[in-house]
Amino acid sequence: MSLRLGTGPLFKVELVAAARRWQTFALRGTLVTILLAFLSLSYWSDWRIRTGTSLSIQQYAGLAESFASTVLITQLSIMLLAAPAATAGAVCLDKARGISNASLLALLAYLSIPVVQNLISPRQMMNTSFE
Repeated sequence: MSLRLGTGPLFKVELVAAARRWQTFALRGTLVTILLAFLSLSYWSDWRIRTGTSLSIQQYAGLAESFASTVLITQLSIMLLAAPAATAGAVCLDKARGISNASLLALLAYLSIPVVQNLISPRQMMNTSFE
C-alpha cells in the first residue's frame, strides 16, 4: 500500500458539503461585517482624521498599528465566543450518532493493553509510579 500524502476522500467530501451550506456564507458575512464595524470605529476614533488635517508617516504607522490590533482583538474575541458553541454542537452530534461511546471504548481498550499483558505475564511488574 502506498503512502498517501494530504487529505483523504472523506475529508474532501465533507469540505465541499460544508462550503455549500448557507450557514457558512452567513457566518462569513457576519464576520466581515463585525470586522468592518470595528475597523471603522478605530478609524474614526482618531481626532486628526476627523479634523481633515494631513497625517505624517508616523501617524499613518500608528493608524496601521491600531488597525492590526483591532483585527486581532476582534478575531480573538469572536473565536473565544464561538469555539464553545461549535464544540458543544460537535459533542452533541457525536452523542446522537453514538460515535462518542465507540471512541471511548476503543481508547479504553487501547490503553488497557499493557495492563492486561502485565497481568497474564509470568513476570508481573509492580506499579512503582506512586513511590
